[in-house]
Amino acid sequence: MLPLLLFLVQSDPSFPNYTAASIANTAANQAGLYSANTLISIYGTNLSAGTQAVSAADVRGGSLPTALGPAPVRVLLDGQFASMYFVSSVRL
Repeated sequence: MLPLLLFLVQSDPSFPNYTAASIANTAANQAGLYSANTLISIYGTNLSAGTQAVSAADVRGGSLPTALGPAPVRVLLDGQFASMYFVSSVRL
């Protein structure tokens, strides 16, 4: 299991609200099951100014974008921006 250090970087003035318990392995929908190459969902409020799913136009060089949304949202994971595939006000 990898250590998880996560920060949300967002330009919107309403601050995101989430807890460690609301960060979950997407497949199992359970907190604490993190490893390399695992999809992670973050549940909370004010996480994004709108809803956007990744599209083919967002993929560059075979990689998912590291910023997504109308006011681009980024997730910093262990010092690197994580790949993003979906953002909404209540889930990343």
